[in-house]
Amino acid sequence: MPLSTREREIAMLIGPGLTNKQIAARMNISVKTVETHLGRIFKKLGVKSRAQVVFLLSFPVSEFPAPGEECGPTPRRPATVRSPSPGGHPPGSG
Repeated sequence: MPLSTREREIAMLIGPGLTNKQIAARMNISVKTVETHLGRIFKKLGVKSRAQVVFLLSFPVSEFPAPGEECGPTPRRPATVRSPSPGGHPPGSG
C-alpha cells in the first residue's frame, strides 16, 4: 500500500534527523499525530526503525522491497574458488 501524501512528508523529515517534536512543530500538528503517521509508515514499508525508512527513501518507489522482505543491499555471492593448475601445484610454486 503506498504512503499517503502526509506520510511521505513526514518520512522525508526523518532523513535530516528531525525528532517527532521538531516534525510536529514544522508541520503544525501534534507529536501524537506524528507518532501515528510513523506507525503507519513503518507498517506499510515493513520496517522497524527510522533508519530503515531513510534507507528505503533513498531508492525509487519501484525498487522498494515488499513488506516482509529484507531491507538492505542484496547479499553477494561468495567468490568462486579456482582449481589448482594441472599437476596440483599453484603457479610459481615449483
